[in-house]
Amino acid sequence: MRSAFSTIIVHSLLFIAAAVAAYIFVSSLYNNLYQIKGAMEIRENLLSSRLKTVFDIDSCFYDNSTTILSLYLTNRGAEPLDPNKLTLFLNGVLHSIESVSFVYVINDDNVWEKYETIKITTSVSPGTYNVKVVASNGAYDEKTIYITDTSCSIL
Repeated sequence: MRSAFSTIIVHSLLFIAAAVAAYIFVSSLYNNLYQIKGAMEIRENLLSSRLKTVFDIDSCFYDNSTTILSLYLTNRGAEPLDPNKLTLFLNGVLHSIESVSFVYVINDDNVWEKYETIKITTSVSPGTYNVKVVASNGAYDEKTIYITDTSCSIL
């Protein structure tokens, strides 16, 4: 009788240990799945925002006396953007944007909305540049520009 009782106790303890281990495993798995779901939602929102973002480098102007290059960009997408969060690359190298200003504005709210045009300026020397402007959500436009002492043209 004693061995049957101790067998029941051992089986009960093993069952409780297995239940606790299963609970820990399931709760950790649930937590990981919840984190993956959250990350996928963030990625989906970013991708959706990027797909709704379209802007073009329309034209450029170069002032040889100050070496200032002005790029004119028009937002053609449905996604409003913060023009102060643009990133500029010249020939693949990060370049500082000296100023951002609105040229054509529909709503005067400092948000770069559809059909509005902005001007970004930076200092460069004459030459040929691969210009890439990247929005905060990763959308970008890329053009090749040719700058001489007297003109700037988009190729």
